[in-house]
Amino acid sequence: MARTSFPVVPNNPPAKNYSFLTVVHSVRPIVEYLDRSFEWLRQLAEVANGSRRGKLNCVGDVTLTASSATTTLTDDLIGPNSLIVFMPTTANAASALQDGAFYVSARTKGSATITHTNDGNTDKTFVYGVIG
Repeated sequence: MARTSFPVVPNNPPAKNYSFLTVVHSVRPIVEYLDRSFEWLRQLAEVANGSRRGKLNCVGDVTLTASSATTTLTDDLIGPNSLIVFMPTTANAASALQDGAFYVSARTKGSATITHTNDGNTDKTFVYGVIG
């Protein structure tokens, strides 16, 4: 979600003769600011309600590299202390997860190294979630 800046409300007090046009021109920036504020609050509430329903933006897909013992998972959410949870989506992925050689061997800012069995299967696909 891109940030938008709000208009600056002039710091000049209105003229002493309060004509209709003077009042309208003074109020318009405030109304625009309030409209943008309410829109921002609506979007914030939408994100909070989505989070309560489990719609978190911390998941992705990864396919293990065939004929290799490691796969690099790249995600901006990964940090040195992140918890990464995997859910297999294919039969070969499920067997790779349970063969005892599947683990995350390194975590750094933006990536993690997954160590796994070296075989030729190309469909070892997982959904992963990153927490922390």
